[in-house]
Amino acid sequence: MIPTMMNTHKAFKALQQAGVADHQAEVMVDIFAEMQQENSLTKTHLSQAMEGVMRAKHTTAQRVDKLAQSLGHFENEVRHTFKAIELRFDNVDEQFRQIDKRFEKVDERLVMAMASAFVLSAAKYILPVSRAASPGCASGLT
Repeated sequence: MIPTMMNTHKAFKALQQAGVADHQAEVMVDIFAEMQQENSLTKTHLSQAMEGVMRAKHTTAQRVDKLAQSLGHFENEVRHTFKAIELRFDNVDEQFRQIDKRFEKVDERLVMAMASAFVLSAAKYILPVSRAASPGCASGLT
């Protein structure tokens, strides 16, 4: 406030020396002081507004950091979930492989059983014909 008063006094003296009437000089100095006071209020408002902007920026940066952390945690959870699902699918695949092996063994046994049945039935039909065809055999065995 003191520098403003000194500036107004200097301005008043300068206006008087320039030949401006005392009353006009006083009015001009009052206008100048009022403008300077408004200017200082404007600077105060700008300073307060800038502080508000800086606080908002800081708050926004904190929120962005929290969101980044949350996103990182979410990505890790999703990654772990997918790994667990992959393991389950791998286990299911292994179980299907074991079932396929069992079916292959059953298929082999069925093929062997069918082949044996075919050989037995063929032997059953072939042997009676050959027994009847051989005249020297009384027991029917050759």
